[in-house]
Parts: sequence; structure tokens; C-alpha cells
Amino acid sequence: MFKQNRSLIIGLICLILGLSGFAAAFATAPETGSNGPYNVVVDSEGTVYASDYQDRLVQKFSSNGQSLGQLDGLGRFGYPAGLTVDKKNFVYITDWDKNIIQSFDSLGRFAGDWGSKGAGPGQMEFPNAITTDAAGNFYVSDNQNFRVQKFSSNRQYEFHWGSRGTDDGQFLDTRGVAVDAKGFIYVADGRKNQIQKFDNDANFVAKWGSDGTADGQFKSPRGIAVDPQGNVLVVDRFNNRIQKFDSDGRFLMKWGEAGSGAGQFAQPIGISVDTRGSLYVADYDNARVQKFDGSGKFLQQWQNDQWKSSKKLSWGMVGSVGLALVGGLFLFNWTIARRRAKNGWYD
Repeated sequence: MFKQNRSLIIGLICLILGLSGFAAAFATAPETGSNGPYNVVVDSEGTVYASDYQDRLVQKFSSNGQSLGQLDGLGRFGYPAGLTVDKKNFVYITDWDKNIIQSFDSLGRFAGDWGSKGAGPGQMEFPNAITTDAAGNFYVSDNQNFRVQKFSSNRQYEFHWGSRGTDDGQFLDTRGVAVDAKGFIYVADGRKNQIQKFDNDANFVAKWGSDGTADGQFKSPRGIAVDPQGNVLVVDRFNNRIQKFDSDGRFLMKWGEAGSGAGQFAQPIGISVDTRGSLYVADYDNARVQKFDGSGKFLQQWQNDQWKSSKKLSWGMVGSVGLALVGGLFLFNWTIARRRAKNGWYD
């Protein structure tokens, strides 16, 4: 009996130990350095905020890249992701882990939160991006509920739209969301490789984009922003570029390519535009924020010490993954052997 189950026992032990080690390494990774800025927003005074979900905080910079400290939520953050600011320069942050929106004043003091995990009105499942309109209303891309939710300026739920699917007005992967001066809403869908445009009542207006590398095509569009002229800027993550469109989706220009030099990108994610039309891009895998003018000309970049040291891979994690794989192979081989013995044929 023991001989028959020996492989299963050994495999289970390896799998449990390996996955436990992997989970422990993963859980402690945020404390030892981030992978880089996930999202970015700039307020009316030029202060730049960058969400750092691996380290569970938000970094704060001056307009010239000088570090101004960080928001850590006094331990409140799970995984901070999306960012927006209001007219009073309060900062609003989506939290993937806690499924809430948190807010801070311009001095970094906690100012409240709202939301909870679920699929009901005002509840969220993996809230990704957030933005505001001219009236101070909030729009949140509720990723795993495949919808966008609208909240009033006093944080009260108003309505939502969207469902899972490929039809107009449906979503597969809600990512960036932006609102222009006329109240039109733009939503990036990372799996459909598409931008959808809605009016301020959430009626579908237009769409553009498809999977590919040509102008107007995308490989997982993420952040989205509107410049002072009403043009729509889209972070094309796996094409390592920024694309610019007019409000009707006509392609205007692009810039960027894979690399670590000035104006190059390594899986960029977030984007923000200041009142002068300058652009700020969270260049995730290069662990930096890059700043451009409205025509895509590189202006400057900055990092912090945590981002600079973040590209070191934990060998403990690698070893744990390897051990888990060994356990998985034991289980796989044992299962095949049992099926062969029982059924007399190869599965």
C-alpha cells in the first residue's frame, strides 16, 4: 500500500512545501522593493503621485522629480493602483486588495474611503482605474465585475454600465478610464484591445482599436488620458508606446519603443496630463516616471531608491517555484500511471 502511494505522498510534500515557500516569498516581496510605478497622476500645482502597489504605498514628487515622501495610508493600503485628483488636490486611490477607494488631502492626511468587495451597487471587485469629470463625479473601472461605476462628488453611488462580453458597451478587461471636457467617457479594454467611447449617460458612442502593432492597434491598452485639446492618449503596454487620437478615434501620432533609454518603454501602464499639456508616464518595468511634452518630446525622468533596487529577483522565490514544479511532476506522473494501470490505455 505504501509503495503504491509513495509517489503521491512525495509529490504532495514537495508541492505543499514549494507553494508555501513561494507564497511566503511573494507575500514579503512588497517589503523589499517594488517593480516600479503602476499609475501616475499630477495635481493642479504640479505635484506628481505614483502608485507603488508592490510596496503598498504611493510616492509623491515635485514637478521636477524631487521626492516629497510617500502616502502609506498608515497601513491602510492593500495594493494601491489607480489614481486621480479633484479640484482641491485631494488624491483618490483604488485599492485592488481591499476593493475600496481611499482619499488623502494635499498634505497626505487620510480623508476617508468608500466601497467594499462584491458585485452590488457601489461594491467592487479589483477596482483598477479612477478619474473625475468637471463636476467632480468619479468613474471607476470595476475590472472583475466587467463594468464602470459612477459616483457623485460626495462619493454616493449613481449608476453603472457594462457586462462581460464582446458587444458594444460590454467589457472583457476594464482598465483605464478618462473623461473629456464635454463629458464623454473613454474606457480602455485590455483584452479586447479596444477603446470605447460613451456619452455622459453611458450610452455607447464609438469604438476603435484591434489586436496588433499597426497604427491604431493595441497590445493590451492600459492607461488613458485626455489632453487640453481634447485628444485621447492611450498607453499601449506591450507595444511599448503611447498612441494619440482625436476624440473620434482618428489616429494622430505615436511615440516610444522597447528599451530603457530616454523615451523608450518597458511595459508602461499609467498616464496623466497636467494643465500645460505635459504628459507623465508610469514606465513600469523600467522602474521610473517619464515626462514628455504634448508632441511626445522627452523632457525628463525620475526614480526613487526603492524602484532602482527593485529589479533583483528573489532566489528564494525561484527555488520555491522549482520545488513546487517538482511536486507537480510527481503528481502528474503518478496520475498517468494510475490511469494506465486502471484503463489499460494511454491517456
